[in-house]
Amino acid sequence: MEALWIVLLAGATVGHRAVGGVALGLGISVLIDASIIRLVVVPASMFLIGRLNWWMPGWLDRIMPRLEAEGHAAAQPGDHGQRPATAAMS
Repeated sequence: MEALWIVLLAGATVGHRAVGGVALGLGISVLIDASIIRLVVVPASMFLIGRLNWWMPGWLDRIMPRLEAEGHAAAQPGDHGQRPATAAMS
């Protein structure tokens, strides 16, 4: 994000006024987005909303694929956290 901000502010030094004005405006908007919005507003709203941040409609939950970050199959209802036995690696 910092590189984009630097490039846009460097574009503000271009001799053409229209290009410099657009680059300066974009640079400032990137700086505001990175500092105020992402560091203050988003965490504060997530704190206030609580568990509703992670709510998903049932119809969407049914059509979304089940992905696991660890690579093993997703636990099915009734599994009670038991994993199938795997062969020992030699």
